[in-house]
Amino acid sequence: MFCEICDKCFHAKCVNINIKDDAYKVMQELVTCHWFCESCNSKVGKILPNLVNLHDKICENEKAISKVETEVEKINGQVLKVKSDVSKISNEVNNVKMEMDKHLTTFKMNWKKLKQPLNSKITRKIGMKNGTKWLKNTCTNSFEKVADDIQEVRTSVQETSIQAAEQRDKEGRRNNLIIYKIQ
Repeated sequence: MFCEICDKCFHAKCVNINIKDDAYKVMQELVTCHWFCESCNSKVGKILPNLVNLHDKICENEKAISKVETEVEKINGQVLKVKSDVSKISNEVNNVKMEMDKHLTTFKMNWKKLKQPLNSKITRKIGMKNGTKWLKNTCTNSFEKVADDIQEVRTSVQETSIQAAEQRDKEGRRNNLIIYKIQ
């Protein structure tokens, strides 16, 4: 018989093992049957349980890694979706801003066209001093209201841009993994 650890050959009768030839042949064919000499057997008895525990822990870790990989893939899909949504929102906000700028420019041009004829009509009807004062007060109130509305839209656009940037930042950090006690 050969010891599986030290590879030394031992005669069965010399090591006090009474085994028939048929049983010996069956033992050699079995993969799960192991034989160790007396000195190696005492050492294997100490090492084997540790190896079994180590194997079990490796299997557990492989399952945990597989779970983590699945979750990471799932989160990556969600991140891509959120990035796409943020991009769409950002484009919509930019479109609204461009539309507002376009309307403001049109309003300014129309106002310049209307201002002079309106001034002359009011001046003729009300008189020079009262007409100018009335026009000034009316225009000032209208411009203040328009300016307030424009400021409100700008604030809304800025807040939306800030929220979109925060969302992109959060999504960028979402894939980060924190792993403790790795050797």
